[in-house]
Amino acid sequence: MEPFLDYEPQDLVEKVSPFITESICIGPMNYIARNNIKKRDVAQYEETRKNEVANLARIYENLNKPSIRFKDSMAIRLHLQIIQNTC
Repeated sequence: MEPFLDYEPQDLVEKVSPFITESICIGPMNYIARNNIKKRDVAQYEETRKNEVANLARIYENLNKPSIRFKDSMAIRLHLQIIQNTC
């Protein structure tokens, strides 16, 4: 599940969990273009950037369980030393 492109990957994780035999790997989008943003998209871009770390922290807290693994890019963004279940 990388990159997840919405603010609520928990819903999808819950729906697919019964079909998982090992784990689900979750990773955020690593690059959001900053140049050449169309005027109609500027507000959405700024809102996404403003809430990015808080949203990642909420996702990490809500989904931090043995069957879920996280990309190391989440640890970097959240300034965590180690995420136990990395993928």
